[in-house]
Amino acid sequence: SMGATVIVAHAFGAGNTDGLGLAAKQSTIATLVLSVIISIVVFLFSRPLLVLMGADGDVVDKGTRFQQISAVGFVFMAVMFVLGGALRGVGDTRTPMLVTLATLILSLILAYPLTFGGAGLPALGVFGAGLASTIARALGCVVLLALLARPASAVRIAGRADWRPAAGPLRRLASIGLPSMFEGLFRSAGMLMFTVIVFQLGTAVVAAQQIVQQAAFLSMMPGFGFSMAAMTLVGQSLGANNPTRASRASWFSTRSCLAWMGTMGLVFFFGGPPIMRLFTSDPEIIALGAAALKVIALAQPGQAFGMVLAGSLRGAGDT
Repeated sequence: SMGATVIVAHAFGAGNTDGLGLAAKQSTIATLVLSVIISIVVFLFSRPLLVLMGADGDVVDKGTRFQQISAVGFVFMAVMFVLGGALRGVGDTRTPMLVTLATLILSLILAYPLTFGGAGLPALGVFGAGLASTIARALGCVVLLALLARPASAVRIAGRADWRPAAGPLRRLASIGLPSMFEGLFRSAGMLMFTVIVFQLGTAVVAAQQIVQQAAFLSMMPGFGFSMAAMTLVGQSLGANNPTRASRASWFSTRSCLAWMGTMGLVFFFGGPPIMRLFTSDPEIIALGAAALKVIALAQPGQAFGMVLAGSLRGAGDT
């Protein structure tokens, strides 16, 4: 996805319209292969992975079913990432946003009856929640494929040309995408190790951590948006051989992200207990979560700088 955005942004900035579809198609092919492999591995090893993380009993049984049905959706989610990344490369962030929003709304609409029963559907528990997400992701993937196949699309993937894996484009994609992939793997491994520690601290801490993580995403997800904006604008500017505009775009995005995440840091620091009460009435979980939110609040300004400046470097092709 990162490779697709950067390569498309550079091609768009340079006025190379033929390179847009080529980058999108080659990125989609590479993503399909990788995501299918990952999906198979997660599907086959869901149970031992959960046991390795310290889960037991009912958590393992329900978690395994949830993880397996979610693994099926990894392929659709990965293709959505890449196609959305290609559109962001040409500056179209609205279409991926709307498709993602529609996907989330559909997932929520399906999740309730599939999880708790209703509308003629059986109660499937957490497996139903995973099934709802997978169905929604599949439909979102189909919608993005259809949109990019239209003649009017800024990034066109219609036609048979450029679908066969090609060494040159894949090599460039790998040079940008592989470091990003390893960065993501390092981050995921760190979160996995962190989760192992949390599981050792009891159910209340696990519950608090899950709520705090969701609250933190309210700050981080827009931050990722500013990072994506910096990456796209820097890539387009350098593709057009305009480094001055690239620098201005980078720092404007940084200041904007700092304003948002800094504000959210204040909300987390002073509003921890009310935030926790939105999710639970358990006083122990509320106290644990509020304390954690105070610590997370202090990290927001630093994260804002790190996220956006990293996005700027990625836009320059330095992953």
